[in-house]
Amino acid sequence: GVVMGLVGPQGKALDGRSLPGRDTRDGLSSHMEFQKRGLGNSSLQQNEGRKVLEGVHYKVAVRESPPFVMYNDNASHGCVGYSMDWLDQLSMKLGFSFQVTRLPANIGTEDLVKMVQERKDGINFSIASITLTADRSKKVIFSTPYVDVTLRVIVLQSVSKSSFWQFLEPFSKSAWLGIIGVFTVTFFSLAYLEGQVNDRDFRHDSPIKNCFLGFYHMFVGALQQTTMNAETAEGRLFLSSGLFFFFIISATYTAQLATFLTRITPTSAILDIDNDGIITEQDLRYFSANMTVIQGSPAGNWFHREVRYLTGDEIYCRDLTDCLDQITSGYAVGTVYDGAIAEYAIGTSTKYQRLRLIGAPFYPEGYGLIFSRSEPQQHINFFNKEILEGRSVGFSDDLMKKWFSGVVATAAATDTTNLRLGIRELGGIFAVAWILLALGWLYFYSQKLRILKLFSPPRQHFISLPPFAKVERARELLNVLENTGRLPNESLQVHLLMRVVLESTIESDLAALALKNHSTWSDPEDPMPQGSIGN
Repeated sequence: GVVMGLVGPQGKALDGRSLPGRDTRDGLSSHMEFQKRGLGNSSLQQNEGRKVLEGVHYKVAVRESPPFVMYNDNASHGCVGYSMDWLDQLSMKLGFSFQVTRLPANIGTEDLVKMVQERKDGINFSIASITLTADRSKKVIFSTPYVDVTLRVIVLQSVSKSSFWQFLEPFSKSAWLGIIGVFTVTFFSLAYLEGQVNDRDFRHDSPIKNCFLGFYHMFVGALQQTTMNAETAEGRLFLSSGLFFFFIISATYTAQLATFLTRITPTSAILDIDNDGIITEQDLRYFSANMTVIQGSPAGNWFHREVRYLTGDEIYCRDLTDCLDQITSGYAVGTVYDGAIAEYAIGTSTKYQRLRLIGAPFYPEGYGLIFSRSEPQQHINFFNKEILEGRSVGFSDDLMKKWFSGVVATAAATDTTNLRLGIRELGGIFAVAWILLALGWLYFYSQKLRILKLFSPPRQHFISLPPFAKVERARELLNVLENTGRLPNESLQVHLLMRVVLESTIESDLAALALKNHSTWSDPEDPMPQGSIGN
């Protein structure tokens, strides 16, 4: 939850008198007690039946700072949030009307203070997440703080929980299901189509064995150990699809797995050095060189004054989003920011779910309305009175419950869900694999339906007689087969088939040669005349 604290302004009070104490809890108490005593005058009381600021119209400048001010075109004034609810409450109690001017995101706090100081574009006052400081009090008049906040330390939780199935962490469940689907379709397609013609890598007589062989060939291919020799065009497409897909997937998985298995397990990058059970300013000094802050902000000024004494290669960020991005990327180990805004930003964004607020609250401060110094002091006192009364009756607490109770709890530090690769990240690889598989099946059915043959020229078939050298080569192969029991690079089924073929070839070729002993054909290297063999 948001840690509540009280803060008092440094410098002077609203009427110019000096206030005792520095910017601490006691300082704000003295400031508020002074205003309570001053508001007892009858001149500040409302007239019977009439609100004190009825008929007064203000032009109010706001700057988006969730959850205090959030732009919403559907809202009555174009904004919603904690501060806007306070503005509606003050308007209802005091009777004034107002017009909201929404400022662009590039307007900083100091620019906003200057706009109110100079009453630029007719702006009377501003309500946003503006911290009361002594320097700003010299330029504008702050109201009583309508909310008290403290600074908190924000770090990245870089731990991971051990798991028996941690090797599956790199990919999401949907990605693993997709990989299994591509693998299954690929090896089934190879087993079905290549198994009908490829007697070297498959068995024609056993579809079940062919499925296992298809699984085996795809598995060893994915491991880049060996590949089968596809004998059909569709088989080559299937094999290309599988090898391409699993080569990319295996490389991606290896890189991701190294990230998950080497994750460290400290509580945070900022540790309790003095072992007093909580992160304090003294602990932050050991890590200050690697922490980032917004230069010139109240949090940044406090950090330089109380934590980082030395100057040098310092890390700065432009705004809260930039600070959180630097921590998430590992560029900085942590930052210091207003606890309420930081907690809301972390709790409502999945991008920052691995960030966490740690340590004790630092430097109590408050957000107040800022008025131009030309604004009548009596009007400002009316605002102060209603803010004090609203806080005393619990209105501020009700707003805390409204705007902060719905904040999603920060994800556990062990959560690695956002680091996993899913179907969206791997979608291009899946698309290429499925396209190649589809082309393979399309080619297969086009062959089966003789679609491609309609566009192919007819083949001319002819029979040539075997030369004498072919007979000698067949004899050599037969001798090798009889002596060694095998032929090079051939399967057992091919061995048996080749033996029968070789024996038949030798017999038929010798018969053809003997038949021509009585003819004019004498050169065994030349083919026989056509029609000389009757069989």
